[in-house]
Amino acid sequence: IFTPPSAEDLDLAYRSLQEHISEQTCKLSVVKDSAAWFHFHMDDSASSDDQVFSFNYMDVELLAEELREFTLDIEVLAPKELIESMRKGLEKVVSDHA
Repeated sequence: IFTPPSAEDLDLAYRSLQEHISEQTCKLSVVKDSAAWFHFHMDDSASSDDQVFSFNYMDVELLAEELREFTLDIEVLAPKELIESMRKGLEKVVSDHA
């Protein structure tokens, strides 16, 4: 038999998830008017060719997988764990296709 969680348990789980996400911040440099630029809904009024974009995420491996689609349009500036995950994923692609 399934016992549904209490409202307090749901609230606690939600707050815990929000806290986790708020502590996970990514910083990217994104090439203006690139596919990544539009994917991340960057501001069209930016004046330089590259723009720094920060946002919160839930899972570093899932984010790295998504970002690898935009490898030519972005540079991951932080966090180190994301930079490392991106590097490992790209090395795997090269290794698998060499």
